[in-house]
This record gives sequence, C-alpha cells and structure tokens, in this order.
Amino acid sequence: RITGTVESKGLLAIKSTCRIEGDIITKSLNVESGSSFNGRCKVGGDHDPEAARSLVANRLKQSAAAESGAKSTAAGAAN
Repeated sequence: RITGTVESKGLLAIKSTCRIEGDIITKSLNVESGSSFNGRCKVGGDHDPEAARSLVANRLKQSAAAESGAKSTAAGAAN
C-alpha cells in the first residue's frame, strides 16, 4: 500500500496486489487487473518534477478548501 505521490521517469507497473492512494506522474504506465488506484494520473510527455510539485500543491489546496467548506456547512446546520 502506497499513500502519497508516485513519480517515475520510465515505466511504472502497478501489480495486482498494489494499492495506491495519491497521484501518479510517469512516462509510461502498466496496471494489472486487481490493483487499486485512487488519485490523479499524468502519463506520457516529458517527466517534469516542477509539474509534479504543482499538481500535488493544487490537490492539497482543493482538499483544504473542500474540508473548510464541509466544516462551514456543518456549523451552519448546527445553528
């Protein structure tokens, strides 16, 4: 089980027993049946570490905004 961002400059092979919770950035991807992936995936093109950092930063901002909105909604419902 992997939690977090996975980066590969070549082929990333996700085996049937693998579980990934996070983003994948790779040049090439092979996913076996039975594996599990929950996140965003960028495949192909040039591997750009700065793009990877930007993708992760944006995802964190979206998660924080969604969590903040959920707390505001819950607080409003309690009033």
